Amino acid sequence: MAMVAILIASSAGVMFLGGAGSSDTGGASSSNIQTVTYYYDSSGSESYSVEYSGIASSEYNPEYWAGTFADLNGKNVENWVGSEFNSSSFGYTLWANGIDIKNRVSNVVINLDSRCDYTINCKDIRFLYDYGNSSWAGKVGSVVFKSGDSSTTVTYSNGSPSVSSVSLSGVGDKSITIVPKSTVKSYMLDLYVPMTISCSSPLNKVFGGWTDGTTSYLPGDILPSDVGSLYAIWITPDVFFTTSVGDGSNLSLSGNSGTLSADISTELTLKKDSYGYLVPFSSSNYSNVKVEFGDGRSSSSMYGSIYALSSGSTYYADSVNLPAGTYRSADLDRPATLSTGSGICALSGDAVIDNVYLSASSGGTTHGDGSAGIVANGHILIMGAGITSNGNKENIDSNNPLGPQIIGGSTFGTLYGTAIKDIVFGATDLEGNGKSLTVNIATCVIIHSGIYYNVVAGSVGQNIGTSYSPASTYLVMKGGTVLDTLIGGNGSSGVVYGSSSLNSESEKELQGGTFVYMLGADLPGDDYEDYTTGYDQYRDDRGKYLLKESSILEGGSSNTNVWGSTHVFLSDDTTVFDVQAGGRRGGTECSFTYLEITGSAVVRHIACGTITDGNSGSTNNAHGVRVVVDGDAKVATLCGGGYDTWSAPESPSTTEGTIDVEVYGGIVGYVYGGGFRGSLGTTYTSVYVNVYVVGGKILNDVYGGGRGGIEKILHYSTGTKSASGPGFNDSTGKSYIYGDVNVQIGHDPEKFVGRTAVVYGNVYGGGESVPLMKSYVVGGTAYSFGTQNSEVAAVYGTTSVSVLPGADIGGSVYGSGRGISYDSAGNISAEDNVEYSTMYLISYSGSSFSPKNVAWMSSNSIPGTATYYSNSEMGSIFTDFAMVRGPSSDSDPVSSVTVSGGSIKGDVCGGSAYGITTQNTIGSNVICSVEISAGEVGGSVYGGGVGVAGKTSVYGSTSVSMTGGAVRGSVFGGAYYGVIEYDAEVIMTGGQVYGSIYGGGYGSNGKVAVNGTRKVNLKDVNIGENIYGGSALGDDGSASTNKSDSYIIIDSGVSIDGSIYGGGFQGHTHGCTHVYIGYRTDSTNDVSSATPISDGNGEVIRISGSVYAGGDVGTLSDDSTAYTSSLVHNGGNVWINGESLSLSISGSISQRQLVSDRREHQHSYCAFQQSVSHGRYPSCRYRPHIRFVPDS
Repeated sequence: MAMVAILIASSAGVMFLGGAGSSDTGGASSSNIQTVTYYYDSSGSESYSVEYSGIASSEYNPEYWAGTFADLNGKNVENWVGSEFNSSSFGYTLWANGIDIKNRVSNVVINLDSRCDYTINCKDIRFLYDYGNSSWAGKVGSVVFKSGDSSTTVTYSNGSPSVSSVSLSGVGDKSITIVPKSTVKSYMLDLYVPMTISCSSPLNKVFGGWTDGTTSYLPGDILPSDVGSLYAIWITPDVFFTTSVGDGSNLSLSGNSGTLSADISTELTLKKDSYGYLVPFSSSNYSNVKVEFGDGRSSSSMYGSIYALSSGSTYYADSVNLPAGTYRSADLDRPATLSTGSGICALSGDAVIDNVYLSASSGGTTHGDGSAGIVANGHILIMGAGITSNGNKENIDSNNPLGPQIIGGSTFGTLYGTAIKDIVFGATDLEGNGKSLTVNIATCVIIHSGIYYNVVAGSVGQNIGTSYSPASTYLVMKGGTVLDTLIGGNGSSGVVYGSSSLNSESEKELQGGTFVYMLGADLPGDDYEDYTTGYDQYRDDRGKYLLKESSILEGGSSNTNVWGSTHVFLSDDTTVFDVQAGGRRGGTECSFTYLEITGSAVVRHIACGTITDGNSGSTNNAHGVRVVVDGDAKVATLCGGGYDTWSAPESPSTTEGTIDVEVYGGIVGYVYGGGFRGSLGTTYTSVYVNVYVVGGKILNDVYGGGRGGIEKILHYSTGTKSASGPGFNDSTGKSYIYGDVNVQIGHDPEKFVGRTAVVYGNVYGGGESVPLMKSYVVGGTAYSFGTQNSEVAAVYGTTSVSVLPGADIGGSVYGSGRGISYDSAGNISAEDNVEYSTMYLISYSGSSFSPKNVAWMSSNSIPGTATYYSNSEMGSIFTDFAMVRGPSSDSDPVSSVTVSGGSIKGDVCGGSAYGITTQNTIGSNVICSVEISAGEVGGSVYGGGVGVAGKTSVYGSTSVSMTGGAVRGSVFGGAYYGVIEYDAEVIMTGGQVYGSIYGGGYGSNGKVAVNGTRKVNLKDVNIGENIYGGSALGDDGSASTNKSDSYIIIDSGVSIDGSIYGGGFQGHTHGCTHVYIGYRTDSTNDVSSATPISDGNGEVIRISGSVYAGGDVGTLSDDSTAYTSSLVHNGGNVWINGESLSLSISGSISQRQLVSDRREHQHSYCAFQQSVSHGRYPSCRYRPHIRFVPDS
């Protein structure tokens, strides 16, 4: 395998270094750390070791890497120098044209480079009338050859020299002095001097890339996870022989008297030509240069052709083509300036630029739409170490970019893929497997340092590849800063054809498209955001520029499509403000988008799976999405949908497809399956949203849906508003989802050993709504907002939450979303909703950082204040916010929670917090459910949600099923406060409940909790307190119908430490109660199928307290007013069966506990009272089918 420049020739074709030699299928290492040792050469004589967090990329040129990284073993990192070499000998002929010998030019002196050895054939030195005429050889009188202190004089007689050849070697100045014959009568003759030159004094080889012994890598290239050692490749550079006058071969000496002289110098770095321009910047390329290409190369190369920019000089490269080579300042302490002006500096070959100042008078238009800057034209472009800009708190915009724009593609013509690249993934999938992918790439940009206005991996206005010949973009930012936009695809227009079809979402991320690796770079926020969070102190170079708008990274194109998948990898120690896996504007479209955040990467504000300005159009901006967080990454807010800002929220950013959000490690502030303000799906096409938290820590909440929120604005440094878009008047956005949502916390312990999914806040299957802002006052300026009546953060589909082993949830779990909390008067407190008028940003203090809420606007450090519309002002629409509305025909629950392991310290609710759960066609089927088979719930369990007292929260029925696990609180079939319009049930066939069981909800005094029937069916469970057929404080049913019955069925294997009440706890039951002890229903829990157990085989039913058909008044103090009204208003029944069972009741059995039989219009007591009512006997057995009925 022979190496030519940076390409490897193979039988399979041509590949980039680090190409198709091997596949990386293992993903990131399990420790999230990859250690690479760099060796001077294969002998291992000198080395440094570097640790990478997450995805690793190779270090820069070791000739210039001092201070760019820290050695793992604490060694002082010093630059390496290549070994010495001798240049190959080659012939070199000088012509001096038109010398006036007739007028007695006394002699011609040629000063030679003192570092070289020369062999001169004396026979061929001659004066000629014209080139090729050898008949006038006798015009030379003598030649003096000098080397240091010694000299050799060769005399000529009739054209024949006294010595045939002379060698000049050793240390010292060297020269050739040619004296014409004194008898020469001719004039304007040409001097012909052929010689052989070889450089023998110290010339050093130069760095030519890295190799692991099999595959070669560019400096900054992505490394597979199994690469642990890299060896420097040292190559022979090009040697430049330059003359002080002439064109390299012709000295162009002329004159009529005295001594004529010319200099020949030998350099490894080419400096200025005779016009004061570096040769590649001159209109007459190589005008006075002769090149000896190293290592047998026949043309310029990226590593071997080195061009030195004179210190302190400015090179204007706004209308030039740079040939292949390396461009750097001759004196690193006094760097030269490379200016692209407002034009284009185009590459005509692969190039490295390092150790220069970069400047531009225009970086193109905002957001990467313009074509000015350095344009690679598909060639490899490496922006190396030591690139700086003279920033001095300049206001940065399109008219004043601090640095130029970088374009990896073209501004004229389609680019085709010419190199094969193996893609390295840093994260696994849900099965614990890594990924492998090889693609054809058309662009390759690697950035180590520098400040840039925009960076575009693709082209501007041109295509990458075709549908018949797909090609991808490839960009690595190991360092540097981007002030406006980093684009993985194309700027302006032009399609990236990474796949042969736009409808290739089934291939997900395993297809071509765009590939962006951010491994150490910085994308800042605006001045207010960065100064308020201390980021200006964290980044040394943040004080160089002033920004009114935060930067953003987009994986796709700004305006057009990506056929195939976008790929954005944030890893190692990169920091970005915002990142989106898709394009920017509403008209963009991607087959799939993939965002991976691993290592120690930091996203200070929002990471989202689709686009920014999605609501400016109705295109399906991403046919599928996958967002992954792992390692030690830190993300303030993670969204599967879009961060839809600036434009008014009118249309969804994604209309169909699957969106997967996966967290395996790291720290995330908030997680959303949907978008921020942006929406997903339509009434005709739906999406599928999945959120998986397998490991890591979530500092706040997890939502399967989207989040409403305030609009993005541009800030002055004081925090006041600089500019805003058409969406400013909308303070909530929409954030709805048309489709089904699934949230999973925890994992299969056999696949992810040792991982714990920690959620410090709550988990919601639906979205997070926000109240409507009425006004925002800052610095004396009051902004008002519209009263749009949108169902913010709604889900039109089903929602489900699964809690698995490995889950550790500090808050509560809700099957639906989080709506708006307001007081009894309908008012919304700004103090209780601080997060809705703030930005959630990562804040820095020294070397540590954590998220905090930053005021949306501020005036000289005084935050603005928000007020909100009340629910009454808005016509009670807030009950619709964060709504979940399921399809009519779906037999499964609309909102469900399944717990099969893990720990939940708060409550579990099948419904929402304050929002509504309903169906398109309202009926009595179960639409909210909770199923618990293992794990522990530290709080209570509710079949419904929280809701508002007296307000409907579930338009349907609710169910709680428990087959195992433990609940430290109580279990309610209904909601906490809200009304269940139909039935509520609790079915338990295993597990432990330390509190009580309620067939209804908790409720509020005087407010309805459940309108329908309540059922409690228990088998093989342990209950620490009481069993209630009704609700706690809330009422069940209405007094006008009295048809809201309750049923309690106690099967075998039940142990109850308290009592059984057919009614509720202090709440009223407007219906009849039914208590069955020793009975069993069929698998459908149909109470009409309840029959006495006849095959109990002595199984135990233990009730430590009493059995009542009525309700529980609770514990009354001595000064409390006794209950005189009934709690059960339509009678109660108790059936007890002890056949084949070991049944014990330590208290009494009573049909009476404030029971009113409306049918008889009188109070009725149970006729069977035993002395066991006060626990005098440890147990009491009854004959089979004992039945207690009214007036028995």
